Amino acid sequence: MTKEPAARNDHPASTYGEPAPAIGPLPLKLERGNREVPADYLSRLSFRNGRDGLRRICKDFGIDLLSLLRGEADAIQAVANLSGIDQSILCAAAPRDLGERSKVSFREQVFHQPMTNDRRVRFCAACLREDVGSGSGRVECRPWRRGEWMVRDLATCPVHSLALVDLEGRLVDFTQAMVGVIPRLGDLERSAGSRPLTGLEQYILGRLSGSPSDGRSGAWLDEMPLYAAIRFCEVLGTVALEGIHAKGKRGHDLTLRPRLAAGFEIASAGRGEFRRFLEDLQRGRRRIKSRYGPSAFFGPIYESFASHPRDPAYDPVRHEIRDHWLETNAVGPEDSDLPFGWPVATRRLHSVISASNAFGVHPSPLRNALFASGIVGPDQRDLTNDAVTFDASAHESFIRDLSSSLTRTAAASYLGMPDGAFLSLLEAGLVVPWLGGTGESVKDRFRTADLDAFVASLLASVDASRKDDGSLVDIAAAAKRVKRRPAAIVELLLSRKLEHVGHRAGLAGYGSVLVNVGEILDVLGAPDGTGLTAADASAVTGIAPKVLRLLAREGHVRSWMGWNPVTRAKPLLLDRDDLTRFCDEYVVLSELASEWGTSWAMVKIHLAMAGTEPAAFSDTVGAIFYARSDLPDTREFNLTAWPRSGPGHSPAGDREG
Repeated sequence: MTKEPAARNDHPASTYGEPAPAIGPLPLKLERGNREVPADYLSRLSFRNGRDGLRRICKDFGIDLLSLLRGEADAIQAVANLSGIDQSILCAAAPRDLGERSKVSFREQVFHQPMTNDRRVRFCAACLREDVGSGSGRVECRPWRRGEWMVRDLATCPVHSLALVDLEGRLVDFTQAMVGVIPRLGDLERSAGSRPLTGLEQYILGRLSGSPSDGRSGAWLDEMPLYAAIRFCEVLGTVALEGIHAKGKRGHDLTLRPRLAAGFEIASAGRGEFRRFLEDLQRGRRRIKSRYGPSAFFGPIYESFASHPRDPAYDPVRHEIRDHWLETNAVGPEDSDLPFGWPVATRRLHSVISASNAFGVHPSPLRNALFASGIVGPDQRDLTNDAVTFDASAHESFIRDLSSSLTRTAAASYLGMPDGAFLSLLEAGLVVPWLGGTGESVKDRFRTADLDAFVASLLASVDASRKDDGSLVDIAAAAKRVKRRPAAIVELLLSRKLEHVGHRAGLAGYGSVLVNVGEILDVLGAPDGTGLTAADASAVTGIAPKVLRLLAREGHVRSWMGWNPVTRAKPLLLDRDDLTRFCDEYVVLSELASEWGTSWAMVKIHLAMAGTEPAAFSDTVGAIFYARSDLPDTREFNLTAWPRSGPGHSPAGDREG
């Protein structure tokens, strides 16, 4: 902003001990500027009537200059009497001291006193040059100051888009200050920088003129007094341009104006944009622990409005900062360091640490469970436990269930059964873990309610009239006798395929259920009577044990898991009849070569030439099989082995070999 040396003010300060003459209209009238404040108008009126100065005319007519500058009614009435202008018109244009913490009301907007009455003279050289050229009477009383030029943060002329010229020094009398400036207005206009109004400057002019804000130009800011909206934009812009470690003090206009503009750009977009800006600040400092509070994340944006005494004008900003902090951090009523010290009624978010403390769950399994269940997304994986957050009310039941859930060993003990028997139920899908099996580093967890429901379904098959007469045994003993896993018997109970089911008095749960061994044998058949281990099946078929296991896993040969009730070994058993069926339908390449009396390579080549492709499952079982129905007649082929290269080998020797 252009700065000019101040004109001298040689008139001494007024004294008010002498009696004042009667106040009446001055002989020479002067048209008042549309937005001219009473003190400036009285100064021009003094030059019009030859008194040449605001202090002098106030002394002559006993007007208290300080009262006039404060906008007091008696002083403004005196100006009205001298000028013949209605007092209400002058009062509407006058800055009025509110007597509350240096606040001033100007055009129905509230400012801090330094924002409007810091006694700096600021003007647009182009406007004053036009005033001089179009006015009448003495040159000194022609230029008049527009009231909005008194607002410190409005530094551009809205008419000419020029930077306002700022005179140095603390001056009260605008007209007297212009006496030495009028001859140089042309030079000052040419040297003033051309620039458009910033968004904030347009907003200030709109508030001063009483125009309402639309949704894009500061409707949220309208909830605050104008001085608070300006100060908020300044702090916001300072952090946006310089970071959270920037100092919150006001700077020169060259640095202040860009900061005000940047802050208004964010604030005028509404609460949502302000929240997004706060989120960006948090994202940039996500490694900082949240217990350090909002000051560590937001810097001056929080500190400027948290200091005491607190002006309630900034409460809309405080509420937004507080609500955002509560919605993005784990803060509860029991915490001591609350935003702005305001109490928190309910907790909105839990962190891993706060939930661990509240529900007594160790942080490590709690964190794993939150990620495994999808409550916490992968975007929080690199955060520390106090920064990983989730909705407190929506997932409270989950945390309570987790705190009372059981590990696999504890669940087996709860049901009163050995770990191996419980594992067989788990592998058969008869008992499903409440949490686990998701690929995360989470061990299976079981809820007692689910386990109780499982026991209730077992006891539903019990015949209450059947007595324990020795013909019934518990599930564990029955599994040993029939050489089946406990899961096979439990599955019969759940599907209601057993009729002779009793209950042992004095016991509860899994161990209290009694079954009849003979009935189980009738339903399931002889225990593993037709099953072959992979090694035994390999000796019969010539297929490698590894390949047989893959065939069973892929479902090409029927199989099941055996169980040795003594050693608790669980071998894979292949159905003998189904294995015979498979060998009748398919033949492995090595076996086919033996049948044809040649090498497997020769067989593969001739079959390829004949257009016979291996079975589709060959790639997944580690061996090449052919469907016997697809094999061509061997009489079509010359199965003589190809000669081997090198000394000591002959085609005859190869055939013999």
